[in-house]
Amino acid sequence: MNKYTAIVSFFSHMSEQVRGCDEILSHIYNNTRQGVATKISDLVYQRSFGTGPTVHNKIQYLARQELIELKKSKEDARVKEIIVTSKGLTYLRGQDTQIAEMLEALA
Repeated sequence: MNKYTAIVSFFSHMSEQVRGCDEILSHIYNNTRQGVATKISDLVYQRSFGTGPTVHNKIQYLARQELIELKKSKEDARVKEIIVTSKGLTYLRGQDTQIAEMLEALA
């Protein structure tokens, strides 16, 4: 398999449910690093992650995979904040490694 076929194969194997989850997970992680709590409503308002139902489905998927955790906000008990779990961090690091290897193969 040539390097371009490998890249296309990597991205095309994702189901519709999984597609976009990496971006959401990365966004939550980056917010956490900056000291900003991420709420589901924040992801919906950004629109780049999809509609309300789409975002909720992706959040539920990530939670079932134990990549994120939903916790009640300390400021407002009605609001849930999204936290990346240690399993989520491991997953993101693995994705970084795979992408770096693909980019190196293209060079």
